[in-house]
Amino acid sequence: MEDLIDESARRLAGYQSRAGIFALNGYTVDHSDTIQRELRETWDKVQAGKLHHDPRVVAANRRAARIVSRLLMVFTLRPDLIPPEFRAVHDGLRDTKYMAWYRQLTSGSGIRVPEEATKDLALEFMIGHETAPSPTVDDVVRAKDFVASMTDQSAMRRFDELFT
Repeated sequence: MEDLIDESARRLAGYQSRAGIFALNGYTVDHSDTIQRELRETWDKVQAGKLHHDPRVVAANRRAARIVSRLLMVFTLRPDLIPPEFRAVHDGLRDTKYMAWYRQLTSGSGIRVPEEATKDLALEFMIGHETAPSPTVDDVVRAKDFVASMTDQSAMRRFDELFT
């Protein structure tokens, strides 16, 4: 922690204005090069080198990916399953640059969900599901943001509620 504070203070000391700080390339608050090298070495040897290949970690990662992808898909196709409070707040983003950026990404192409992507969701058995869903960009972004806002525990709980 001391290295982080000292190195960040050293970087900031060379700038006389906020504009100079905002014009920096890279991080302003960061460790020294020495500590960064040591962190990379630890990452390469332990985190990515061993931990990411442990069968328990691989299995947990697969489960997390399945939970997140299925929640994203079901909340995209069934936005009514997202709490109304979240939907109301997210609707406030409708006319922002944030949403315009996503709309511009798909302009002209629209959103199409391949049937094979929804087969394991059993949507046809959910009360109120309409056939042949065609989500909007807003539906996808809202679902993405909702899933991203969930804690691991709340995502697992909601997944269990919907799929078990």
